[in-house]
Amino acid sequence: MRPLNVRSSIDALSAPRLSNYHLYFNVVDDHDLYACYQWNNELSRAFLPCIHLLEVTLRNTYHRELSLYYSQTKVGKSKASFDWYNHMQLKGKSLNAIKDSLKKSKNPDQVISKQTFGFWTNLPDELSTPWDQVLSNVFPNMTRNWAKPQNIDWLYARMRLINDFRNRVAHWEPVWKLGPLIQETRPRHGVQPVSLKPPTSTPQESVDRLKMVHDRATSLLNGLNSDVYATYVDSCACEHLKWICSIEALDAYRNYERRTEMRLHDAKRKLTRLIQSKSVVTITHRGVAARLVPLQ
Repeated sequence: MRPLNVRSSIDALSAPRLSNYHLYFNVVDDHDLYACYQWNNELSRAFLPCIHLLEVTLRNTYHRELSLYYSQTKVGKSKASFDWYNHMQLKGKSLNAIKDSLKKSKNPDQVISKQTFGFWTNLPDELSTPWDQVLSNVFPNMTRNWAKPQNIDWLYARMRLINDFRNRVAHWEPVWKLGPLIQETRPRHGVQPVSLKPPTSTPQESVDRLKMVHDRATSLLNGLNSDVYATYVDSCACEHLKWICSIEALDAYRNYERRTEMRLHDAKRKLTRLIQSKSVVTITHRGVAARLVPLQ
């Protein structure tokens, strides 16, 4: 999207909000600034399918496995939907979140649907549940020994990373602006996790770190459900993310010109070159427009 009046568009978006783009991307003019902003927006959108699948699959799997365990334990009959949260020692924000949901519905499926990603991140901190047994069923494709605290800590850190990133996407913050990469554990007995890498400082570092976030999210998805993972990896959504999360895609956005079009017969002759250029091209034929977008 190349605006008709770029200065008015930047003012509408808030120039101070875009100020951190200038040095980071070395922008040359307002059009270049707006292009970098649009690339960030498309990056955010491209991550949504992966985050959505992970969050929904995680929620439903936790709900099913905890329902099966607690229904068998409490009433002697396995149920795939059960009020397991009423039989746990939940505390603090987790307990309050359940209480708030119960005010609106007593149906376990409805209660669970209202819980945030952060709720599931902190859930294994609850002490009365045999998490070694439950997590083995929640993540059937992982070989970790969940009886070991360091593996629970790893899961917490991994999910905390995804949750923090999810919130950045949800609030349309610059997803390329990432803080220090922290060791996948959590504070224990006064020991703090080690910082493995400093905050990102160049577009290439941002791309590399974003690819890592995607890899970590999809590995969790694979641990939960290999079929859902395989379907996502095979999708156009995943292919599009792989392309948009690249320097080539950033360059394509920065080089894009408004209303650049090519007629179908010209595109046919230049198709190989267009594909190799990894550019976004609008192709027209008899009043119909289509867009050629690189996938990776």
